[in-house]
Amino acid sequence: MRVTPGAPQIMASRNTRGFSTIELMLALGIVGVLLAFAIPSFDSFMANGRRAEVANDLLLAMKMARSEAEKRVMPITVCASDDQTTCHNNGTAFDSGWLLFTDQDRDGVLDAGEELLMFSAYTTSSHTVYGNARRFTFRPFGAAATNSSIVICDNRGVSDSRVVIVAQSGRARISETMSDGSAPAC
Repeated sequence: MRVTPGAPQIMASRNTRGFSTIELMLALGIVGVLLAFAIPSFDSFMANGRRAEVANDLLLAMKMARSEAEKRVMPITVCASDDQTTCHNNGTAFDSGWLLFTDQDRDGVLDAGEELLMFSAYTTSSHTVYGNARRFTFRPFGAAATNSSIVICDNRGVSDSRVVIVAQSGRARISETMSDGSAPAC
């Protein structure tokens, strides 16, 4: 080999060969063990996120209904809906979504001439969402017609459920228990 003075010399070093097969297998084993612990936690994290999304969505609807009732000086109603155009009258299930609308005639039904202000549609079947009333009406001064609540449950049971509670004063909040402190029924 001919060496030119001043030219850099490239020489193979034993230390720059890379990882051995044993080192790679050990690293993959450690990653596998870490993933085995992380995946169940990630599933719980995702379920908590979905539950929080539904609870916050309903809380927003209640707070907006109260605000709009005060602003417009007219009753505003939130009702369960399957098709995002009409209130359903077959129970208190909010699983499919809800409507928020001006309720000028105070009948709890979205009629011609009444304005649809907001709606939500749930596409996931991972939650059971039910209220103790078919509709929640806020009076022109912001008070609710009655004390009421909506329970959000998933397949994890009562310990991971949430309740949107609407006091007769119109104040809405999210809780882990019913307004009397008891556990919700899921």
